Amino acid sequence: MKNYFELSREIAHLGSAYSLVYWDFETQMPKGTSEWRSETLGHFAGLLHEKSVSDTYLKAAEAAYAEAQDPIEREALRKAVKDIKKKNMIPQKLVEEMSQASAVAHGAWVEAKKEKNFSIFAPHLEKMIRLSKEHAKILAQGGDSYDALLEEYSPGMTSATVTTLFNDLRPKLQDLIGKRKKPLGKKWSVPIDVQEKICHDVVDWMGFSREHLTQARSAHPFCLSLHPSDVRITTRYNENDPLMSLLSTVHELGHALYELQLPQKNPGTPHMSANGMDLHESQSRLWEVCLATSPEFYRWVYAWFKKNAPAHIEGWTADELFLMGSEVTPSLIRTESDPVTYGMHVMIRFELERAIFDNKIQVADLPKAWNEAYTRYLGVTPANDVEGILQDSHWSNGSFGYFPSYLLGTMIACQLYQTLLKEKPQLMQQVERGEMKEVQAWLKTAVHQYGRGKDTQAIMKDVTGKELSSEPFLTFLQERFLA
Repeated sequence: MKNYFELSREIAHLGSAYSLVYWDFETQMPKGTSEWRSETLGHFAGLLHEKSVSDTYLKAAEAAYAEAQDPIEREALRKAVKDIKKKNMIPQKLVEEMSQASAVAHGAWVEAKKEKNFSIFAPHLEKMIRLSKEHAKILAQGGDSYDALLEEYSPGMTSATVTTLFNDLRPKLQDLIGKRKKPLGKKWSVPIDVQEKICHDVVDWMGFSREHLTQARSAHPFCLSLHPSDVRITTRYNENDPLMSLLSTVHELGHALYELQLPQKNPGTPHMSANGMDLHESQSRLWEVCLATSPEFYRWVYAWFKKNAPAHIEGWTADELFLMGSEVTPSLIRTESDPVTYGMHVMIRFELERAIFDNKIQVADLPKAWNEAYTRYLGVTPANDVEGILQDSHWSNGSFGYFPSYLLGTMIACQLYQTLLKEKPQLMQQVERGEMKEVQAWLKTAVHQYGRGKDTQAIMKDVTGKELSSEPFLTFLQERFLA
């Protein structure tokens, strides 16, 4: 009989095949085959679920856990047993239906965004909400349904904890927003082909191996891992906002690096899996926010343009690029917002998700509620659905409970960055020179090597010497963007 690690490897191969189909679905699939591709994804999801909940697999995992000696491996195997038992609660029919429905919903979201019309997406969102509530109710086992989904992305967190944290942060962020500096007043436009070139070359700045990375375009940027030897990222481009595509690429590369530096010994096991999306987001936000919004990074960007596209940097200095890149301006789009106002975008989505799962709002009323929240919290109001309710793809695939991880991840990133600065006094000079191998090695030792064999709270305590706190986050914002 095959052992747990052999069975996990088989499941990992099937998962890679599913991810490859999904990658093509997002990046280059012919539009006319969306219905068949949705059915294919649902079929693969069903196969994955069937293999992941078998009695043979559960018994193999329990046997491996009983025999494990290494504490990190033992904790990862404890979670493996827990995962299998949790998946066993979900009917395979529901898994297949959710996967197929999400693929169809995503296509409707893309079309609705193109037409700036929420009503195209609305019926598909209603279906995803219904299926997600059904899924969450099973996982909750009588508890709070939304908390069951939140646990999937931010292990150990509850909506009550997040609500308390966000309520404490909100007035402090609003105070910082009120202290924002006068904007530079210059606009920068760069052709998309030039943007794409620097977004490919920033891979070298980060010290990435191109042998393990594929880059493409998509309607919403994302990172997908088929295996620690094969990661994929996408970027969205806007000719009039070149920093958006650049920082977005750095963000997704942060995710990709985490996946590449996970242990590779046993594919498909928790030891070779990321430890929650809040920690995953911390890895992308550390690179994007803590390192790539710095004056040193913009000096690297300026030098790149002087060498590769000098005509598109005429009339600019590196300091002006930094000033433009560090502007604090309430805006409508989360992925294009500055780190100071970013948290407000996350809080708005969290509040709406809670209202959805508390049955306090209907799908038809979401655009209005969204717009009112933006007016209330950020003083800006979407002119259309693309600037508002349709800007994120997450709800199209049922990723409810995901959004809080973005802000939690940023807080984790700032706390890790504070420690990294202390341990690497030459860090920012390395940022300017594009010598980031030491940062990669530090992150592998501090975070990546454990997979899910060590909880985020334990990692934070061991690496930074204290539990997660909002203080390093607020201090960073003050020093980088408002000083």
